[in-house]
Amino acid sequence: MTLAPFTDTSSRDLLEVVDDRCQVRSTIVAGQLPLEHWHGLFPDPTVADAVLDRLVHNAYKINLKGESMRKIKSCKTIPASDQQIPASKGVRNCSSAGKPSGENIMPN
Repeated sequence: MTLAPFTDTSSRDLLEVVDDRCQVRSTIVAGQLPLEHWHGLFPDPTVADAVLDRLVHNAYKINLKGESMRKIKSCKTIPASDQQIPASKGVRNCSSAGKPSGENIMPN
């Protein structure tokens, strides 16, 4: 999903793609916006309902929790000798990065 609202044209294009794939092909949608806020991205509530109905019906919802993979990977590239430099010097302490923080998998 996008962080910017859809236009009328782009929301109808998305509906067409999702409708063509519904009950025929798998579709993966990834985003940072919680599902309850998706309606606000669409200018037409009817199109929003149609898209979300097709996406959510028979869907598996996976909510990931924990540190950002970008943060974890960036900490791995910082030499260990530099990891304890105070944040005021521009390098954060990465001592907790890479520890599993768990995830929540919720089938629908």
